This record gives sequence, structure tokens and C-alpha cells, in this order.
Amino acid sequence: MKNKLLSFIDLLIFFFNQGYSLQETLDFCSLLNYEKEVKVIKNYLNQGLSLDEIFIMLPFPTLFKEYYSFFKNEFTLETALKKSIEICKKRDEYKNIFLKKLAYPIILLIFLFVFSIFTVFYLLPQVEILFNDFDIQKSFIIQCLFVLLHAIPIFLTLITIINIILMIFIYQSIAKQKFNQIDFLINHTHFIKKLICKYYSLKFAIYYNELLIQHYDTTSIIETLYDKITDSDIKMIVYELYRLIVNGHDFNLAVNDFPYFSDDFKKFISIIQNSHENQSLENYIQLTFMQLNQFVSKFIKIIVPLIYGFVATFVIVVYVSIIIPMMNVVSNL
Repeated sequence: MKNKLLSFIDLLIFFFNQGYSLQETLDFCSLLNYEKEVKVIKNYLNQGLSLDEIFIMLPFPTLFKEYYSFFKNEFTLETALKKSIEICKKRDEYKNIFLKKLAYPIILLIFLFVFSIFTVFYLLPQVEILFNDFDIQKSFIIQCLFVLLHAIPIFLTLITIINIILMIFIYQSIAKQKFNQIDFLINHTHFIKKLICKYYSLKFAIYYNELLIQHYDTTSIIETLYDKITDSDIKMIVYELYRLIVNGHDFNLAVNDFPYFSDDFKKFISIIQNSHENQSLENYIQLTFMQLNQFVSKFIKIIVPLIYGFVATFVIVVYVSIIIPMMNVVSNL
């Protein structure tokens, strides 16, 4: 549904750019399989709502609404729609790239988990029955291997649950702007701190860059962000920066001392503040996506061999603890 709505926005932008009126644009869209969306918009228009209000009320992705709510205050309707949709498309593009890269290790982990469950809840009980039927006494090593086989699915389940809880905790902390929790993560973790700082730096850079390329000065940018950002998880970040600037702090020093920004973002800010040409954070935004892509690739290069090794170890343990004892029994018959 959301993808269809984004495609609908693309179509609206196309007809607006061609100079068609709102009524003509809606009529064309209705003919192009968007009857339901057009009907909803017309109903809202008949109620006296503006297009700005309607786009916020429609079930568009949250990210689109967030950026559109800001851009509509600074740009024309077409430009606000275009900029918001471009950000959503860029996010979806990289999300799809990351998901494709992560699909293989995730499938391997699922296979390992299913195989361990099968071994523990089906294969081992059958082996226990055979051991009892043939009066096989399990050695200490075999008993340890059986315990290990039982522990593997428990271990995998615990790791999965811990990671899910951690991701939910981080997501909730950022989405609900619980800065006590965020500060705790930043002060007591290393890897998670880098991710949080990278997230805040990237999101702030997107907003900041759009105003920077419109030739806003630093103070005007911070004041505009403070006044116009209403529904974003960086609202408190902007508030803190605004407070520092209003109190007379130099912007470079404020950013450099800010704990929620990454070191590379601070460096880019310092460069553009000291340069009078090509003032843009576009390079930083592109670089961040490249870094995320490289991080995922590096993670896969590490995790896939580990999974292979874990699977191989699991198979060897099964073989040593089950197959070899049974072969010894058969050879003695």
C-alpha cells in the first residue's frame, strides 16, 4: 500500500511539473488506477482541507510525512513532494541493498536453528531409545556432547532474543527521544554509540544540507530547524544546538563538543564552515551510505565463515556423539 502511495506521489509530481491543474492531475491519476486515492483526496478537499493537510493525513510512510512536514514550510508543494519522495526512495534503495546482502547469512542462521531443533527434539530422543535398547553406556565425553547439543538451540534462542530486545530498546529510545537511555548507550558502549551518532549525524545532515544549498547562513538554519521541525526524532538534538547558539556558542565548537554527532560529520561541518565555495553536505551524505554499505559487506565477510564453522562443528558433534557409538554397536553384533 505504501509503495503504491509513493508511486502516486511520483505521478502527482509528474503532472504538476507538466503544468496541469490540480483537478486535471487528479482526473489523470484516477484514470491510471488510483481511483481510491483520488476519491479520498477529493473528499478531503470538499471538506475544506488544503493539500498540505491532506498529504499529512493520508497513510504515507512515516519518513515521507516527517520530511514533507518540514519541506512544505520552505519550498513549493512540488519541490516539497519531490524532496521528500527522493529521500524515501534513497532510504528504500539502500535498505533493499542491505537486505539482499543479509539474506544469505540470515538463511544460514535459520537453517542452523532449524537443524539444531530437529536434532534436539527428534534425533536425540530416538538415539536415546536406541542406546537403551542396545544397553549402550554413554561415556563422559558422549554425555558432554549430548549436553552441548541440547545447549546449542538454547544458546541461539537467547542470542536472538537479546539482539531483538536490544534493537527494540535502541529504536524506542531514539523514536521517543529518551535521552537518558541514549546517553547511557553512548557512555557505556562503543559499537552502539557509533551507530547512534551516525544515525543522528546523517539525519541532521539531510535537513541541514537542504537549507545550506538554499544559501541559508548557519544561524538561520538552526533557527529554521528549531521553528519548523515538529515531528522528528532529532527534535531534541536541534533544540540543544539552538540553545547553544542562542547562548553565544560558536557553531563549530558546539558541533565539535556535541556527543550525538560522529567524528566524520564534525570534520565535514568544520570544512564547510571554513570554506566559501561548494557549501554542501551532499558528499557527507553519500559517504555515510557508502560506509554503511561497506560495514554490511564487512559484517557478512565475518559472520558467514563463523556460521559455516558453527555448522561444521555442530555436524561433527552430532557425528561423534551419535553415529560413531551406533557404528561401534553394529560392528560388535
